[in-house]
Amino acid sequence: MCWNPRPRSPTRQGDAACDRLVRQFAAAADQVLVVTVPEITSVTDAYATIKALCSAGTPAIVLIVNRVESEGQGRQIGERIRGTVATFLQADIRFAGVIRDDPAVAGAVAGRQPLLVGAPDAPAARDIRSLARGLISGAGSLSSPKSYFQSFG
Repeated sequence: MCWNPRPRSPTRQGDAACDRLVRQFAAAADQVLVVTVPEITSVTDAYATIKALCSAGTPAIVLIVNRVESEGQGRQIGERIRGTVATFLQADIRFAGVIRDDPAVAGAVAGRQPLLVGAPDAPAARDIRSLARGLISGAGSLSSPKSYFQSFG
């Protein structure tokens, strides 16, 4: 899900149609991953995105905190966002976990090689595998997915 709730121009013309399309696709998904980083602007954007997704009736929202210094830092941010969503939106989102900031990611980008291929034992690679296992095992609805086009019916 790639959506920026901040206006790109003072008039924000054309964004309403884009927002509507993003919300329709999100509502059609079994789950939507919202990824944030520890910077306050990113956390604010993640909350705004979750708020928009909740108003669109998105069935399952899953939060991931990327580029954290430690698992504890990521969990603290994740739980703070979950608490804010519960308090102000009366919604429950799932916190899936964290991806630690790791220089191996920059190395993989520079080498034009997927991180899990070039540095499979790097901390970020281990975090990504752990998240993937958790998302697959905790997804429930992925075992019997509905047709993508049925979601629009």
